[in-house]
Amino acid sequence: MSAPPNNTFLKQWGVLGIAFFLLGGAVVHNLYKGYRDTEAIEQQRLKTQARVVAENISNSIGATDRVLLTLRSGLRGVPPQRWSAIATTSSLKQLESLIPGVRTFLGVDSAGRIRFSNRPELVGTSVVYRDYFRIPREASGDDILFVAPPFQTVLGSWGMNLVRIIPGQDGAFGGIVAATLDPDHFTALLGSINYSGDMVSAIIHGDGLLFTMAPEWKELAGKNLALPGTLFSRHRASGAVENLYHGLFRATGDERMVALRTAVVDEPKTDKPIIVAASRSDASIFSGWRAHLRNQTLVLFSIILVSSYLLARYQQSKRVQLQQTAAANAKLRKLTHGIENSASAVMITDKNGTIEYVNRKFCQLTGYGIDEAVGQNPRILKSEATPREVFDNLWRTILSGSEWRGELLNRRKNGELYWSIASISPLRDDQGEITHFIANVEDINDRKNAEATIEHLAYYDPLTDLPNRRMLQDRLEIALKRSRRQGSGMALLYLDLDGFKHVNDNLGHPAGDRLLKEMATRYTSLLRDDDLVCRMGGDEFAVILHDVHHDEDAVVVAHRLLEQTAQPVQLDDSEVVVTASIGIALFPKNGDDTRTLEKNADIALYHAKGEGKNTFSFFDEELNSASRNRIALEQRLRQVLEKNELLVLYQPKISLATGKVTGVEALVRWNSPEFGMVSPLRFIPLAEETRMIIPIGEWVLETACRQQVLWQEQGLSLTMAVNLSSVQFKSPTLIERITAILDKTGMLAEQLELELTESALVEKPNEATWILEQLRSLGCGIAIDDFGTGYSSLAYLKNFPVTVLKIDRTFVRDLAHDSGDRAIAQSVVALANNLDMQTVAEGVEQQEQLAILRELGCAFVQGFIYSRPVPADELPAIVHTITAGDESL
Repeated sequence: MSAPPNNTFLKQWGVLGIAFFLLGGAVVHNLYKGYRDTEAIEQQRLKTQARVVAENISNSIGATDRVLLTLRSGLRGVPPQRWSAIATTSSLKQLESLIPGVRTFLGVDSAGRIRFSNRPELVGTSVVYRDYFRIPREASGDDILFVAPPFQTVLGSWGMNLVRIIPGQDGAFGGIVAATLDPDHFTALLGSINYSGDMVSAIIHGDGLLFTMAPEWKELAGKNLALPGTLFSRHRASGAVENLYHGLFRATGDERMVALRTAVVDEPKTDKPIIVAASRSDASIFSGWRAHLRNQTLVLFSIILVSSYLLARYQQSKRVQLQQTAAANAKLRKLTHGIENSASAVMITDKNGTIEYVNRKFCQLTGYGIDEAVGQNPRILKSEATPREVFDNLWRTILSGSEWRGELLNRRKNGELYWSIASISPLRDDQGEITHFIANVEDINDRKNAEATIEHLAYYDPLTDLPNRRMLQDRLEIALKRSRRQGSGMALLYLDLDGFKHVNDNLGHPAGDRLLKEMATRYTSLLRDDDLVCRMGGDEFAVILHDVHHDEDAVVVAHRLLEQTAQPVQLDDSEVVVTASIGIALFPKNGDDTRTLEKNADIALYHAKGEGKNTFSFFDEELNSASRNRIALEQRLRQVLEKNELLVLYQPKISLATGKVTGVEALVRWNSPEFGMVSPLRFIPLAEETRMIIPIGEWVLETACRQQVLWQEQGLSLTMAVNLSSVQFKSPTLIERITAILDKTGMLAEQLELELTESALVEKPNEATWILEQLRSLGCGIAIDDFGTGYSSLAYLKNFPVTVLKIDRTFVRDLAHDSGDRAIAQSVVALANNLDMQTVAEGVEQQEQLAILRELGCAFVQGFIYSRPVPADELPAIVHTITAGDESL
């Protein structure tokens, strides 16, 4: 602190201060009295002006109403058609000239049409929509003079109507007689009372609509001043005849002194009042007073400055001594201010740990007020969540004179835990002894929460809140260590939902998400506390089972998982049933590391799905070998086109009626250097699963089409049948690709027959019908291959534009010995004939089969009895041999 000034210093400034106070008081009193006098004079003048205008308006209303009553009396009981004869234009014009302030007289019948007026151009006009007609018509009482809100007339000018009701027969509403007040007259009246250039006077309808004002602002005509809180609203709410206000005048948008007076009309009784406003700008009213204020203030401050300067010069010798003290105080204030407003919480304790100071940030962070914290020990923040070893290390460090820095999990006053990072340092006196400790504490709660959230997202599935694949890796490692340590077994189960894609496609992804969450809940509820269920992604889950001593332990859990999965799930308005396939790998039987167990569980899952789904499968080495072979086969399959390992063979199709070869079926074969000649039954399903069937199928189609064109050029006219996979059939570019291949090869579409299985058509029959019709529009024939072996729907069949039904070899093989097969073949032929289709029997190998098919009326056959599938260069000789043999017969 600075040294206190001596007594002389205090007396000098005290005396000077008293003098300033007395002088200032006199100036303020003088200014205040001047302000009040100015205000009182202006209030009286404004009230007087408003009263003059209001009385003038009251007189005008009374005079006008007497004219309206006279007109109404003359029209009472007279039909509206004759009103104009009574209230003639000339008589109305005389009335207009006699009554200043009235611009228009008019009579309106009960239908709202003007029957007479001193302005002939208005006669016949409908005013049914006008307030001055609508309000009296909806009201009652012919003793009321209606003051209608200001409106813009059909002639484009503004007016305000005084209206009397004309009673009709039996007291019904017969019309109105009205007088329109001229705003120009009243604007001139208002202008005559304005005694100052800033003065604004206005006439306002009782509903708050501005009728006119002076000076005239035409754009403000009709403006609504009756908004909540406006001076007009306050006047109306007060119920007083006259009020005076200071405030924002809505009509002008500036601060004004406003006198508001309601024009009092003893007779007649009006439905709405008319209010007169007289106002002046506060700035203009008090401009003279403000000039006086500036002068008085300037004189006062001049006296103060000069007196202070003289006294300051006198005390200048003292000031040098005080500067050093003042500088020290300023530095201390800065330091205090900096600590008090620091972004970090600051706490100072004595050597024993008693709190002596805390800043505002400390109070915000902990919830303790300054009075509550000072005198306490920092143990009030202890949460018991921080290990005791941390606090022991803290005290050892700071008592040794070093700084301690670390993270603490403390507790706020309300019991809430929070994370903070603290830096605690000792404070020493001039002798170097530790006297206090200061702690700087930063709130890292948000950061810790964010880290926890990020960690949760990294290890847990956001949809089901189950551990994810990453967490599975960690828990699997832990499970293996536990099993090795305890000498027990464990099991890893991979579970995949069957038909989940169907739910997503038909009910939408939100429904699929709810299904996954339901399954996660079910699986978690049936497992032991130390077992673990994870979501791997998509519709795949994984389960870790501990303490598995026998295979049957895993079987029990697998059965329960399958049962729980198969329970119906309610999704919106649909009840959905899905199943699951489960693959099981055991430790240590099927692997002793995470990678091997995961791979083997996946192989077992694949096998379970291949077994028809809704089942489980244990891993064994045979499955592993099959999986390796399948992987190797898939890898080679992806290179067959690049390495030109595919070939197309052709099997003739013979007409039973003529014995001639009419066409061939193109059959793809794979001649692999590694696997040899691979059966289509082996590689076609794999190609469909990997979607390699699309490029392979296009290659087969293009190769077959080129070959057909080549044979055509050699004089061999044959139709070409090519198989289409269901995967190809679902491709959105199918029609485009077939058209492109036909254009590229030059083959006629009429010579191409596309073969499809029943399963490719019945899944989505409406879409299938559309695609088949597109193919038929190209000119291609459509054959259903292996008819009768799948899901045969006659309802769909009759709608499909199919040209050929192929009788599967399974019905042909025992045709001579099995009456059932013969009946099926006969039914297929009859069905085809009725639907105007042709039939082709496959796999014909015996003359007896051939004779029966001819007897049944089958149109075409193909099989080993005529020829095996052969390369393209051998086919012409085969055709020649078959034809020659038929001719010899």
